[in-house]
Amino acid sequence: MVGVTCILSDCNQMVIDMNIINMYLGSVSPITWTLFLLSSLLILSGFLIFFRTGVQRVYLLLAECGLFLFSCLTVLYFVSNRFTECGINTAVLYHLRTGLSGAGFADFYDLIGEGLLFLAIMMILAVVAYVKIPNAGAGKGRWAWRKLPLWLILASLLVHPAVLDITRLCLPLSAPSGASFKKWFVTPALSTPESPRVERKPDLIWIYLESVERTYFDQHLFPGLAGNLRHLEQEGVSFVNLDMIEGSEWTIGGMVASQCGMPLITPSWGESMGAMDHFLSGATCIGDLLHDQGYLLSYMGGADLNFSGKGKFYQSHGFTRVQGLRELLPRIKDPLYRTAWGLYDDSLFDLAWKEFLFLEKQKQPFGLFLLTLDTHHPHGHASKTCGGHPYKKQDNPMLDAVHCSDELVADFIRKIRKTSRGKKAVIVVSSDHLAQYNLASRYLRKGKRKELFLVLDGSAGKGQNRKISRHGTVLDEGATVLDFLGYRTPVGLGRDLLDPGQSPLVDQFKDFSGQLASWHDNFIQLWDFPRLDGEIQIRSRPAGILLNGHEYRSPLLMTWDATGQTTFYFNDPFGPKVLDYYLHLDADTPFFWMDQCAVMRPFVGEAAGDGICFVYGKPGLDMRAEPVLDQVIGAEILQRQRARHGNEEIFARQRRKILASRIRPAMKMLVSAIPDNSLIYANDPHQDWDLQLYFQDPEIRGRGLQYTNRVPGKRPFFFVASDLNNERKKLPNYQVSFYFAPKTLRDFLASHLRDTVILAVKDEATTSLSAQTRKYLASLGLAVDRLTYRGSYAAVLKEGKVLAQRYAPRTTVVLESEELKKIGVDKVVSGGALASNRAEIWYRGKNYALNRRGFNVVVIDKRDWVQSACFDTFRHEWEGYAVFRAVPKQ
Repeated sequence: MVGVTCILSDCNQMVIDMNIINMYLGSVSPITWTLFLLSSLLILSGFLIFFRTGVQRVYLLLAECGLFLFSCLTVLYFVSNRFTECGINTAVLYHLRTGLSGAGFADFYDLIGEGLLFLAIMMILAVVAYVKIPNAGAGKGRWAWRKLPLWLILASLLVHPAVLDITRLCLPLSAPSGASFKKWFVTPALSTPESPRVERKPDLIWIYLESVERTYFDQHLFPGLAGNLRHLEQEGVSFVNLDMIEGSEWTIGGMVASQCGMPLITPSWGESMGAMDHFLSGATCIGDLLHDQGYLLSYMGGADLNFSGKGKFYQSHGFTRVQGLRELLPRIKDPLYRTAWGLYDDSLFDLAWKEFLFLEKQKQPFGLFLLTLDTHHPHGHASKTCGGHPYKKQDNPMLDAVHCSDELVADFIRKIRKTSRGKKAVIVVSSDHLAQYNLASRYLRKGKRKELFLVLDGSAGKGQNRKISRHGTVLDEGATVLDFLGYRTPVGLGRDLLDPGQSPLVDQFKDFSGQLASWHDNFIQLWDFPRLDGEIQIRSRPAGILLNGHEYRSPLLMTWDATGQTTFYFNDPFGPKVLDYYLHLDADTPFFWMDQCAVMRPFVGEAAGDGICFVYGKPGLDMRAEPVLDQVIGAEILQRQRARHGNEEIFARQRRKILASRIRPAMKMLVSAIPDNSLIYANDPHQDWDLQLYFQDPEIRGRGLQYTNRVPGKRPFFFVASDLNNERKKLPNYQVSFYFAPKTLRDFLASHLRDTVILAVKDEATTSLSAQTRKYLASLGLAVDRLTYRGSYAAVLKEGKVLAQRYAPRTTVVLESEELKKIGVDKVVSGGALASNRAEIWYRGKNYALNRRGFNVVVIDKRDWVQSACFDTFRHEWEGYAVFRAVPKQ
């Protein structure tokens, strides 16, 4: 309790120093610190090994790329953590999507500077490492020590907290469907209030307190803090057991969750979502319900309306008066009296009082929604009105801001409750979200983190001084507020916490977060894409379309059903792209697609130019891509395309063309080599979408081939791999055997006896050389039997005759002569693992060797065409991948 004792005593300098330290260290969990330190140690170990042993330049460049990525991930994680206090979450992705216009960057000048400084230091260290680390040509160290650092650097990236957070955020996209969304999600509709207890519909004042959570009410942690609100709590109903959910961790997310009963899930990446004129227009929120009941709705917030789309949200859901920084700033006496985020709260409440007086004069019921700013992380900004009495005389700006906001909010509420309409109004005070990382976080973490949700009912119909401990989430706030207004209805996934007949969903699912994730696509549908009942306006700058007043940016794929209801697909940086969605369409689905011309070119013909193109019609029809110019596609053209019927065979040919460039050659080789009616196993998440389509192709289906991405139970199956021994370890319950390889070293050399063939060994090439191959190589005059373990060997053959060859057990060998130069061979270099560990084959001034382990081979035919290959004869004699058969053990 040292920290708490300090905050109560007069030790200002110590407190602020601890705050600064805590700003950088305290918000990161021990597990995260452990992962970050492990990641740092791994990458440091990799470079230390390089310093000791040396490294080839190409490997060092790969390591430098790893260091740069590590630096970027570190900055991204810790900057995000300063905002969220939980690393990279949905709030971070949301703001990356919608932009940061209106954000208070001035509050984070130190963070921005430190991030840039860290990147600069890491880049300087990278340059120093590149200069100081010796070249591996000196031959220092064992081969394993030269490859191990790259694996260490890769491991450091995989365990980095930022990578783990991003991976976690991607998982919901593929979550199982689970319970029926329609069963649990309720679209509310209101009628006349059920309760006749008031002469007229009660007015509603809802005050969102920026980052003020119920934990600030804990007198053990914060004695004397929030005293005014705690006093008001005795006059109202307080819900003390409300949790925050994912998708509500930032202001607009909390507003959407509390008013619409759903987490905020955006439909796309980039500017596509931001280009929509309406915000979640398919959802029915409190604003829509009250507007239909004749309420005049007003929103006032000190921040810019464009920041995170708050203005668009309120304008889309029944609010006729929506005012933010730009609208309110000219109405205060001193326009310079503001923070980096917007207006101070004393200015906001002065203007809100005038707004209340205006609304009070109206004959209709009203709703006034406010959002404060003084308690915004990380430091807080206490209004000047409270300057004379900070919290406990401590130098903690955040606690001073909470103390001041408590006073301003309470004064505003008391003033309202003295008016005739204010006496009967329902007043709500709630968190917009739990506090993100700030100068008070080390104290908050010691408490029970819950959302603030306090309701003052002017009619006293619900009782006073009640604390309700029923478990709920922010989703339940909207339905509960409606109960105070005289209505009883679920709102989306939210339930009325006052109604014993409505059970909050958080108690009905063991994994509520996972269940919400499984409804991701259902939430996307609530953005309510427009109907296609007219023309499509195509715009070149920025590239996109205008449909019924809604703008969408390229790349995009739009489909529509028989009623004209559209669905849009956009590129996901961590998941499917527009092309993937296109390939999974039905042949008879009408679509419009805008993308890079190069993406469309393989299967819709040669697109004009290299910029942005579009194509429309049906996948099962012949199509032609066109360059994007400002133009209009009329309704009659679209109707004509819709009336045509797509042909599945045409679409299958199109799919086959594009999949031919996407399916890996090893898989094609496997399909061509195995018998009909066989089962194929491939565990490749990056290829899974493509493989599903590939095995649906009529030609593949006709052979009875089946595909699975999981190890089959008791059935034999085929798969491709590069190493038999590793696969046997992975499949201990199966008898794994070699089935087919398209090309072995012996076969390859035999097919090029009329050409010039050059060989250079790198690392180790003897371990897996069979007796048959050794005998064949000897018949060609190659002294491969003299090649020792990890030794060096180089040779040149022309039309089956040896022109030159050399071998050595521990030193690098070089073939270089006038006779070789006459046929264009400048130099051949071979270094085994005990030498320089490299392979070079120079032909007419260019190195064609692949420089991989085993036999590096270059073939020059009579037309002077050059072909490079490599056979990793340390593991096997075939080139690349081979086909294996796995049979369950008896």
